[in-house]
This record gives sequence, structure tokens and C-alpha cells, in this order.
Amino acid sequence: MSTTTNAAHLVHLTQTPTTQPQRANRNRSLDVTIDRRYQLLNAEERRLLRSLSLFAAGFTLGAVEAVSRIERPLDGLASLINNSLVVYTAQSERYHLLEVVRSFARTRLQQAGESNQVALRFERCPR
Repeated sequence: MSTTTNAAHLVHLTQTPTTQPQRANRNRSLDVTIDRRYQLLNAEERRLLRSLSLFAAGFTLGAVEAVSRIERPLDGLASLINNSLVVYTAQSERYHLLEVVRSFARTRLQQAGESNQVALRFERCPR
């Protein structure tokens, strides 16, 4: 399944009307799917995804380089795109995380104890 197809499927799943129990099951399924993708990433790619979770309105390549603390941020970004965790919008020339992915990554950022460090870099980077 292509990145665009995966992203469209996730958007469809998050926008389909459901009952409360169905929504809970769907959310658990999404979390499991995202976690599987996350586990396939190497440590640097995971760190990059966690860092990108602070960008609610999307981000540019410059922002990726500014907020990340990994050796090859553009390679990391390419991997996140290939794993359907980051989406590129050609019209705006910006990257973004679907809200469900951003929420997952934000939780992992907090669990990793990196929130304060990343927030400082986030405040100084271009958006």
C-alpha cells in the first residue's frame, strides 16, 4: 500500500461515524498499527518522529533539521515517509503528521523524557 493510500485510509478511519465501543476498538487498532510501524524504525528515526510531534501545523525541511538531533535528518524523514508516518503536501510544500500519528508520537516523546529538550529546540526553529 502506498504512503498516500495508507494516509487516506487512516483519515477515513478517523472520520467514519461510529458508536463509542466501535470507536474504542478502532482507536486500539490504529494504535497497534502505528506502534508496529514505530517498532520498525531505528532509534534515530523514532527520536525524529517523537520530535516532529510538536508541529501541529506541519513543518518544513528546515524545521526537521533544526528540531532533530540525529546524524542524517533527511534520511530519517524519508524513512518516516516510507513508513507512512509523515505525509508531504506538495501544494503547501510542507510535511505533517496525521493527528493520530502525532498523538502517538507525542505520548512517546513524554514517555522518553524528551519533552523539555525538544520544546527548547522547537521554539528556536523555523516553521
